[in-house]
Amino acid sequence: MLFSPIEIRDVLVPNRVVMPPMVTGLGVESDRALTHYVRHGRGGAGAVVVEAVDAARFADLKFFRRISDLAGAIGETGAVPGIQVTLSPRSRSGERIAPSPEQGAREATASDLAYLIDLFAHAVLAARRAGFEMVQVQGGGGFLVNRFFSPAHNRRSDEWGGGFEGRSRFALKLAAAARKALGEGGALAWRMTPVEVDAYDLADSVELSRLLAASGVDLIDLYPARRSADAPPAELAAPFKEALAVPVAAAGGLGDPSAARAAVDGGCCDLVDVGRALLADPDWPAKVREGRESEIIPCLTCNVGCTDRLAAGKSIECVQWGRGN
Repeated sequence: MLFSPIEIRDVLVPNRVVMPPMVTGLGVESDRALTHYVRHGRGGAGAVVVEAVDAARFADLKFFRRISDLAGAIGETGAVPGIQVTLSPRSRSGERIAPSPEQGAREATASDLAYLIDLFAHAVLAARRAGFEMVQVQGGGGFLVNRFFSPAHNRRSDEWGGGFEGRSRFALKLAAAARKALGEGGALAWRMTPVEVDAYDLADSVELSRLLAASGVDLIDLYPARRSADAPPAELAAPFKEALAVPVAAAGGLGDPSAARAAVDGGCCDLVDVGRALLADPDWPAKVREGRESEIIPCLTCNVGCTDRLAAGKSIECVQWGRGN
């Protein structure tokens, strides 16, 4: 199953292995970024999703041309080109905003949210026109959309807060606007953090995912899809898979080929996000497909070449690079 194709709306993904969006420090419009993402497409991933790009950047023509080149180059490898789009918590005038007042940010107004929804719709359309077949919304990870859903950050009592319906409103408006911008072509994915301790639970997220699918979302991407490093990979994805008609992707602990296979074959999810394991060895998909798992160059989970370098303001440079990859 792991290397069988899957159709997401009108997009045929050749296999179930996804390179998820990961911060690289390379700048998505650079030559190094193009080389990086193309290398992973050639390694056999079914889809390559470019790291998060702020929605406001898509209005820049020079940037648009560069990412068009990137989308085309990824597509030429046989992988589906995808990109994650995110929203900075800024008003039209550049003021920092939040669901509810917090240090350094004022409460977002209805006018602010209408502006952001419109900005996002235009960005999604631009991404599709640039050649990306899949556009992913950053709806998790403590970013703005996720903060509106979380009662830990959203303490409003108006239509954009309060109970489940109000806290879901921004996400659903954003999804509907993105779907309208895309029309019937292209896959709309939504990255979701399924549980936030002391804020919302799995049942809330499953219900939100149902509403998102009804609003035009074609793929729910769960990160992380397990409660802890000791839990079974993709354990949190199973309730979504059971509840939804749209495909479900899972992330977390799936760099082990046996775990990736078990997650898909066992019906926990439809696709697997393989992150740092693909940074260490871009040929991970090809090696697994061809039965060459003993040749995989493993991620050492050392953090030296990825998170430590990013924290120091540098681009990633995995310590395993150069060992045949």
